[in-house]
Amino acid sequence: MKETISKKQIAIYVICFAIGGFILSEMYKSSFQIVDKEYGSIGIYEEQISLKSGIKYIVSVNGTDEEMGIQQWADLEFNVVIINKDKEEICNRNIVGTTTQETGGIRRVNNSCETYYTASYADYIDVFIDFKEGDEVELKVYEDISDLGNLAPSLFIILLFIAIVYYIKIRAKYA
Repeated sequence: MKETISKKQIAIYVICFAIGGFILSEMYKSSFQIVDKEYGSIGIYEEQISLKSGIKYIVSVNGTDEEMGIQQWADLEFNVVIINKDKEEICNRNIVGTTTQETGGIRRVNNSCETYYTASYADYIDVFIDFKEGDEVELKVYEDISDLGNLAPSLFIILLFIAIVYYIKIRAKYA
């Protein structure tokens, strides 16, 4: 008698594949990480990052604010300025986020920006973060990572959600 794989089993295999893929892609992505800094208090921060000629860099800045209790909103604001050695402005962004929506007793806001830069010669960039409001800002810089390597964790999360919805749909159909 030939045994076939059910739709439920396929969904479980895809869920396991997505979780494993996410973990491995995060490990892969972190192997290209050259800067990982967190700033938890309001202020202006500066990081100077050495660059190699002809290599693509991704500068990622992510901010978060969480509020509980009496405060009715979560606010986040920070400004990111990136300048190269020749004093050319590569990036100047003001990042703002606010929310009044509550999830599990917590109001949370998260916002970020990514900037791509390829150094034409051995160089450095200065990253200035003016942290105005929120709980924390995180700076990460990746060196010579492919676009797919950068996006892979997000793609595996999307696959995981699709597989979970499919699994729930199959369970409901045959329950």
